Amino acid sequence: MTFPSETPPAELLAPLRDTLRWVDTVQHHVTAVRSVLYEHERLQRETDAVKQENERLRAEADRARKELEHIDAQLARAITIANDLFARIQHGPAPREAEGSRAAAP
Repeated sequence: MTFPSETPPAELLAPLRDTLRWVDTVQHHVTAVRSVLYEHERLQRETDAVKQENERLRAEADRARKELEHIDAQLARAITIANDLFARIQHGPAPREAEGSRAAAP
C-alpha cells in the first residue's frame, strides 16, 4: 500500500487505533460478561446445595418432632398411671363393708 505524500501517517493510522481501542473494549466487556456468567453458575450450584441441605434438615426436624410427640404421649400416659396409683395409695384399701354385706346376703 502506498500513501500519498501529503497525508501524514498519523492520520492514516487513526482509524486503526480506533478499531484497536474498540476491539480492546469489546474484549474487556466479553471478559466481564464471562466472569459474571461463571459466577452465576457457581452461585446457582451453591444455591442448589443449600436447598438440598435445607430439605434434609427439614426432614430431620420433622422426624424429631414426630419422635417428641410420641415421647410426649407416652409420658402423659405414664403420668396418668402414676397419678392413679398415687391416688389409690393415698385413699388406702377399699372398705370391706361391701364384702361383708355380700357374704350375709345368701
